[in-house]
Amino acid sequence: MAITRLYLFSIILFPVTTIFAQDPFPEGYFMACQGTIFQDNWISSREPCCSALLWNDSVRMGISGGVISYYDRMDNLSNRSLYRVSGGGWISFDNLRLNCSISQLEAFSIYFEQNAFLSMGIRIYKSASVSLDLNGCHNGLHSSMEERRTRGDLGLSVLYRFRAVLVTGSLSKVTIKKAGRQMNANDLTAAFGVHTKYGRIGAQGVTVSIMPYTNEPVQLIIGEEFRITERIGINASFSSNPLFIGIGFFAGFKNNDISVSLVNHPDLGWSRGFSIAHCR
Repeated sequence: MAITRLYLFSIILFPVTTIFAQDPFPEGYFMACQGTIFQDNWISSREPCCSALLWNDSVRMGISGGVISYYDRMDNLSNRSLYRVSGGGWISFDNLRLNCSISQLEAFSIYFEQNAFLSMGIRIYKSASVSLDLNGCHNGLHSSMEERRTRGDLGLSVLYRFRAVLVTGSLSKVTIKKAGRQMNANDLTAAFGVHTKYGRIGAQGVTVSIMPYTNEPVQLIIGEEFRITERIGINASFSSNPLFIGIGFFAGFKNNDISVSLVNHPDLGWSRGFSIAHCR
């Protein structure tokens, strides 16, 4: 019976972990908008899990934590859970910014994934900044040391400010270390984004990602943010390849931010996320 149960969960786990290997959506505030809303002096400038490109903020340091419960249609699997817990922090100096985050994914008490992210951003001059991003991943099965894998990736991101928009570009998942069988090293990603500043109709963002080694190499993400008040609002997003629809609620204050997110996958259902941050 135990072998049969393990086999059943392995069948379910394989497509799910394949999705995770492609980073289906980001954590925290960026989950609902899928990284498209990118603004100075706002919740998005205080997320430790993204590149350290944003500078114009009224606060200098902060910490955050969050959790994501994945895929509602799997809730019929009693006493089994699929979730990610994450935490991190950031600090800004005059011309240097550091972002750092860690996360732990647990899938049905069988599979685990640990990620560590570090980004160092440098302001080139008033309108531009560049960051060097390092990401490490360790994953495998709890029951087998042989099935565990380690990978290290390098990335480079740039940002330029125009009067009404921010333009971003990045090259990520450049593998510099790989250990273990079947550790994918061919998901190199180039991305380009245009992100509007907050205005009378809210804020918008569009991101195009190119993953040349995948079957569907181009992904388009469109996001929208609308504030009900100056500090409280809702956001939403749509992405292709794969199709994700995100919606969320957020509240940003001087020293504390919270966000609640829902993202739908066409086959696996809804994921739910919550994050909270404190800054000073």
